[in-house]
Amino acid sequence: WTTERYDAAGGTEMQWNLPVAVGTPIQVRLYLANRATSTDDRGERVFDVDLDGVTVLDDLDLSGDVGHDVGTMRSFDIVSDGSVTILFRHGSANNPLVNGIEIIRRDVTPGGTFGTQDEV
Repeated sequence: WTTERYDAAGGTEMQWNLPVAVGTPIQVRLYLANRATSTDDRGERVFDVDLDGVTVLDDLDLSGDVGHDVGTMRSFDIVSDGSVTILFRHGSANNPLVNGIEIIRRDVTPGGTFGTQDEV
């Protein structure tokens, strides 16, 4: 939670396009924490997240919803159309941020060894 990527005002919105084979059932996990003291109160950082063109987080207020300096993970199950597009949109206040993105397959049964998720 000590590093983040944030989208400053102006320019294009922060976006990732990640290749994942068509038809692969996956879970997209977003790791988020507001740690900036300039946005530590409710309503000071509010943003949206779209996943493959669908709004999955609308008016997310990390300090207001989760608490300032508290990490959270939001997960979404989808089936890949060949590319996973994650778009962070500026909302009513300040800039969107993300601490980490994880994509895992939902059709792989853990076998007790590391590496089963390496295919994604």
